[in-house]
Amino acid sequence: MEIEGSRLLKQGLIAIIAGGLLACIKPAAQPPVGVSITPSEGTGSKLDFTATFSDAKGAANITLAGVLINEQLTGENSCYVMFLPPYKGLRLVKDTGSEAFPLDFDGKSSVENSQCTVYAKGSSAVRKGNELTVKGSIEFKPKFHGNKEIYLYAENTEGGKTTMTPAKGAWVVP
Repeated sequence: MEIEGSRLLKQGLIAIIAGGLLACIKPAAQPPVGVSITPSEGTGSKLDFTATFSDAKGAANITLAGVLINEQLTGENSCYVMFLPPYKGLRLVKDTGSEAFPLDFDGKSSVENSQCTVYAKGSSAVRKGNELTVKGSIEFKPKFHGNKEIYLYAENTEGGKTTMTPAKGAWVVP
């Protein structure tokens, strides 16, 4: 039984032996974590941010990392920037809150919705150990003025998802 239990643990399963019976339980997927955003607060029409995400199984396990900037927790009419690892760039969610404009890390282009413009120059995504660091350069549109919250969101290969609350930062758009 001990050899079988050891093999199961290596597969990520928890082996429970009770009354001579072996039961296997697969632990629930651990969600990735939105660790921090820098700067975490400020004022301005431009924001060059660095967002850090972490996953217990390594940064390669993260399948989506997002930075949502808005007055409320919704992707509609927001500045919602995402990094999806299969693509070599960022995505800016459209005004409707669904679909996104692609932006390659080529340093030569930008994408925009009604709230903001995201620039390729200065944008990047780097994985190291358990952490994924995403950098982005945003310019807010004048009509997007006011107090905004900054939320971090991530998903991983096991279906784990972070919750976007509480906000990780605050920004005032003049």
